[in-house]
Amino acid sequence: MDSESVVADPQCVDPAVRDYRLQPNSPALKIGFQPIDLDPIGPFASPDRASWPIAAPSLVREQPRTYPGRK
Repeated sequence: MDSESVVADPQCVDPAVRDYRLQPNSPALKIGFQPIDLDPIGPFASPDRASWPIAAPSLVREQPRTYPGRK
């Protein structure tokens, strides 16, 4: 680690529920970190999509193929 490094809790809002936004007193903000807007990231409705809404995957697995005479 160099002399300019900062080792500290980033002060996320609520990591237990995956809310990783930074609280206003976060040391990351004090050293110049700029949060990005996460709203446009991820699945969204678009005429370019093959399907919408995204269908939940089926929890049924296909059956393994069996071959006579093999174990």
